Amino acid sequence: ADVCSDTVAFVLHDWSVRLGLDTSTSKMSLPCAIRLHLSSRIPGCTRNSDRKFSRDMVEPALLLMEAQTASLSSQKRYEQAMEITQQSIRLASQHSLHVHRARNLLRLANIRCDCIPSQPTLVLPPLLECLSVCEQHGIDPIHAAALGTLGKIHLLMGNCRMARSVINAAMPSMIQAAPSDVVAGALLTLVKCDLALAREGDSNSTGGEQRSKKLLHRSMSMLSEAERKARDMSNMLMLLEIHYLRAQICNQLGPNYVPERDFASKQFVRVSKWLRNGGEINSLAKAAPSNLSDPDSISSITESLVSLSSKAMAISA
Repeated sequence: ADVCSDTVAFVLHDWSVRLGLDTSTSKMSLPCAIRLHLSSRIPGCTRNSDRKFSRDMVEPALLLMEAQTASLSSQKRYEQAMEITQQSIRLASQHSLHVHRARNLLRLANIRCDCIPSQPTLVLPPLLECLSVCEQHGIDPIHAAALGTLGKIHLLMGNCRMARSVINAAMPSMIQAAPSDVVAGALLTLVKCDLALAREGDSNSTGGEQRSKKLLHRSMSMLSEAERKARDMSNMLMLLEIHYLRAQICNQLGPNYVPERDFASKQFVRVSKWLRNGGEINSLAKAAPSNLSDPDSISSITESLVSLSSKAMAISA
């Protein structure tokens, strides 16, 4: 029952981070309350994550460290996030917990990608190790997500065509096995590839402008699909990027798309405000129960998150 409540708490934490409730270091945030619940199960974990754990404490410790990492990443505290993720990888490896190991290797790759996008080759070691672990142990959802990250790395290295090739080849398995926000992230990488190719087409010979327009229209279609996926996951940070990209594409499409560009820009500002005001929308955390083993507590928090998700989606609609 305790492991079940830990897993539920982790899912609620992940949901609240995607909603943008943890973009500040406020101790009043709902994600912080959930992390306190997880840490109460494993005294000392936050102070020394490399210490020895009894077998029944390993998974709760890993869930807490993954929750801490998600929180730190959302606050752009990348050095601390990488340190805890590396501790998680060592702990998962010691206990042959292959899913946790693969998930944290992918998380480490994504953190490196976010904090040092100018050096994408540094992302490759944990990413390739993640792919290897997934292939050895048949971990399809994480393998599909890792291929999406590999496509993103090719884009950062300036190879748009290779990025598109990798993601298009992996897309069927992503749709089948990976979470919706992984599919949305892959679609956003494809959109960025098309934007880069459209700029390249504009500078080329006759016919380049027409090809660029086709790429931009295709990007708009992929953005709409990515937005549906991001909404399914209540992912406000991803919606922020989608509104930014839509405004950029509409601007390139010309005068006929000015109203749509302006609307996307307004949506970007509204979502930005939601994320900045994370403390205000976290008022429900003031009464957040410390005992998430209680089904009534879980039900109460879930209802609150459903309500917040509805508000967030209305703001970004």
